[in-house]
Amino acid sequence: MKDQLLIDHYYDGKYLVKIALPHTSYIKDENKNSRFQYDIYSTLKDRRGNIWFGTCTAGVCKYDGKEYTWIKNNELGVPVRSIFEDKMEQFG
Repeated sequence: MKDQLLIDHYYDGKYLVKIALPHTSYIKDENKNSRFQYDIYSTLKDRRGNIWFGTCTAGVCKYDGKEYTWIKNNELGVPVRSIFEDKMEQFG
């Protein structure tokens, strides 16, 4: 995906390709929004090259270039409309 990420699409050099997150979030949407549960609302590429996705109601997912990992936090089951990276301090 390199630097061509556009919220829920990326440019592969020729086409815009829609990102399809794996439907494996542990958060279950009990509302009528379940059809849109995995829609991507926000993205961030962090300093380490990980890509973070905020979704409609499935929570937050991290992609490290090899695998997708869902963040296990029930409070993230609401629409995640923005993601930011905090300043990292190294200790010791």
